[in-house]
Amino acid sequence: MNSARLLLWALSNGVISQANAEIFLEGAFANDPGHDELLVLNEIVKNFDIAGYEWLYDAYDEVVTAHLIASVEDEFPDAEVFSGSSSQSTARRRFIELMDEKAGELGAYDSSSVADSVAGDVDVDRFYDKYFSETEREPDYEARRGRPMSLTEALPKIIDPIDDLFART
Repeated sequence: MNSARLLLWALSNGVISQANAEIFLEGAFANDPGHDELLVLNEIVKNFDIAGYEWLYDAYDEVVTAHLIASVEDEFPDAEVFSGSSSQSTARRRFIELMDEKAGELGAYDSSSVADSVAGDVDVDRFYDKYFSETEREPDYEARRGRPMSLTEALPKIIDPIDDLFART
């Protein structure tokens, strides 16, 4: 992050050539940059003319795509995607809109293409089914109360009530 900020300053002030900045960007793109790093890298990319460096903008979009896919896999934005969604197609459309917004925030050159790529890699239908169909199964404590418990069943609970507490959650 600090290297990227320093390079941005050097590039903006003419201290470093664009060729050296390209080499830095290629390495930075290969190292799976995070959200904040992408914002600084975007500022560096903006110093290049789109006409002569379209490949650089495309490479940046690929990195943004990979970042969004990874972040969605870590934490799917259920509430944002499924609020007001009455069908899987509505949820998919909302997901694409959300990814387009996020790609735009990160400065993607073609945010709609990035959003389509993310939507192509993420199984929104699976998340939809999980969100609306799965219910948490709680143990049937009432049925267990009426059944006599043997000493071997009761002993671990007596010895370690913490395990019993976690078993209920």
